[in-house]
Amino acid sequence: MLATIGRTLKSLFKRDEDLSFRLGGEEFGIVTLFAAKEDAVAIARKILTSVRSLNIEHKQNPPGRVTVSIGVAVTRGEGAATIDDIYKRADSRLYKAKQTGRNKCVL
Repeated sequence: MLATIGRTLKSLFKRDEDLSFRLGGEEFGIVTLFAAKEDAVAIARKILTSVRSLNIEHKQNPPGRVTVSIGVAVTRGEGAATIDDIYKRADSRLYKAKQTGRNKCVL
């Protein structure tokens, strides 16, 4: 299941500046560049749809299928936060997505 999701992420993030990787457990990270935060939201929604369309059985998950929760942190180049700050913001949003119903993206 993790390998399938990893391949799905790699298929969505193909540009040289795109990085997708497994952080550990069932968590993945993605670092990429977009012109606008709306682009980040659009790709997050595409991830949700792509994983849902894999239709991987997961009996312990209420819908009975594997879903994803996504936390998105956006920063601008000028005066940008440190990578640790960005990670903490994304992680905080990830847990908000999980706490408020899962299978969603929080920006």
